[in-house]
Amino acid sequence: MNGFAVVSCLLMATLGSFHTSGLTEQFRLGVENRDNRVEAMKHFRDVAKRSDVAWRNTTRAIELALIRSRSHYLSGNLPQAIQATHDGLAISPSDYRLKRELAALRETIRYPVSNDPRLRVHPDPLTHLRHLVSPWSLYYLGLAFGVVAAIGIVQMFTTRPRWARAVAIIGTLGFLLCAMLAWYVSTTIPEPCWILTRDTILRTGNGDSYPPRLSEPLPRGCELRELTRRGGWLQIELPGGAVGWVPEANAITTTTITGEHRGTSPSRG
Repeated sequence: MNGFAVVSCLLMATLGSFHTSGLTEQFRLGVENRDNRVEAMKHFRDVAKRSDVAWRNTTRAIELALIRSRSHYLSGNLPQAIQATHDGLAISPSDYRLKRELAALRETIRYPVSNDPRLRVHPDPLTHLRHLVSPWSLYYLGLAFGVVAAIGIVQMFTTRPRWARAVAIIGTLGFLLCAMLAWYVSTTIPEPCWILTRDTILRTGNGDSYPPRLSEPLPRGCELRELTRRGGWLQIELPGGAVGWVPEANAITTTTITGEHRGTSPSRG
């Protein structure tokens, strides 16, 4: 079984646990036609299109984000697959399936290599606290510390063992720390990033007349952070810290706070 069929079967397993009207059957048709890549991709494109509509119009879920990502990838739309994965991470930043999905998509991209660390194009790994632990995990841990604190406080006023005060202090401090971290994680809003839909030259200014910033174009699927916009161009910052400009028409963006996508409509590069 080739790689295309393997990924198809993986997505089939995902759809099996997420019952969205029509998506499962349409994807099954793509799997059944896996020996005919052109025909299979037609079905996967339909799943991708309909899952995009479902994402905009229904309650969002991790499973739907995975469906969007994998169906876009199988239909040849790598930038939209990365966009869908980031959209899922916006609602569930610590989900291991989405983090693994994004890492796998990034592995398919050939990033330019430079001796200057400021010109690094390869994105940073997901190491922010919100990507490492969920608020609910912190809530449960805080609850456990609260029980420990309660035990220590009760013992302080009853049998009064030596360890009671230390247990009460440790439990209280642990409870407060978990509460603060849970609040921080749950209220931290990820900043939308831009994703290139085609290979694009990074320029030193907002126009084709400006010289390239790098010796190679930025690859399709490259993730960039927006600094500002001017005249149809985006000033962006590379993961390494260098700044340059790309045409806004060559990029799509992830979900904003309001749940909408900014920038141009998804296009195939």
